[in-house]
Amino acid sequence: MFGILFLLLVYKRERMHKDDTFEKHFGIPQHYGLYYAIGVALIMEGVLSGSYHVCPNKSNFQFDSSFMYVIAVLLVVKLYQTRHPDINATAYSTFAVLAVAIFLGMVGVFSANLTFWISFTILHLGICLVLTAQIYYFGYWKFDRATCRRVWQVYRHDFWASPSSVLRPLHPSRMVLLVLGNMANWGLAIWGIYNHELDFATYLVAVFMCNTMLYFLFYIVMKLSHKERIKLQPLTYMILSIICAIAAIYFFAHKSIRWSVTPAQSRMYNQECKILKFYDFHDIWHFLSAIGMFFSFMMLLTLDDDLSHTLRTKIAVF
Repeated sequence: MFGILFLLLVYKRERMHKDDTFEKHFGIPQHYGLYYAIGVALIMEGVLSGSYHVCPNKSNFQFDSSFMYVIAVLLVVKLYQTRHPDINATAYSTFAVLAVAIFLGMVGVFSANLTFWISFTILHLGICLVLTAQIYYFGYWKFDRATCRRVWQVYRHDFWASPSSVLRPLHPSRMVLLVLGNMANWGLAIWGIYNHELDFATYLVAVFMCNTMLYFLFYIVMKLSHKERIKLQPLTYMILSIICAIAAIYFFAHKSIRWSVTPAQSRMYNQECKILKFYDFHDIWHFLSAIGMFFSFMMLLTLDDDLSHTLRTKIAVF
């Protein structure tokens, strides 16, 4: 329902911004295709979540989690595309990332031993390092065979000539935020290795969602640091999405079932339904998470409305 509502709102907004001459020179470039993809992904998440709940178990949990990966990746791609319309990720690379994520989720469900967790952690932290360089250098950094040679040349000549000039970051605020983001990912990686006997699919969802939220936070902080403002409408959506997220996490943590144990053990978690004597805590979690995602999508849709009449050449890139 919320996915359909979001699609209708995106369509209405697209119809309202049909002045190609104005849109070509002012404001953030709008690519509504990604918004439509996000709305469809939310609809499919609802459909597959319903399919999973017909008989919830460890094997078919990947039905519920697959479109969570899709939503997280699409949000990051859209947010990155907002300030980098000329160097945005291609559809091929985006779908490749999603295919790898879903494949890893499937492998993790069926054979998540310690070796797999260590291999995934190395891959996870390596991707974080590459993405950090991409964001720090505005997307113009590339890892190729010459990268190691360039690093060696800097170390051999520039570092010993003036260590402070080499170590001093060109973009201090961006560097601080990226370091904090990497620390959060290292924390997730350590927690995952320590608790590697837990469900891998849930951990993978946590990695995607945490990084999506971190990138949202990075974007908002950088936006404010460039003296841009957040208008009342996206600010309201942001507050509502945070409230829904906190409430949803509370109800998710207080489970009324647990599919990872036997049916007899799962019944020990049962409790009375709270709404209309029909919906329990898990149902409330689904309601709140769907509402929270809708508000976060609306925040993304309206976040840069303050720049709608700003000349595009004067909009900051970060």
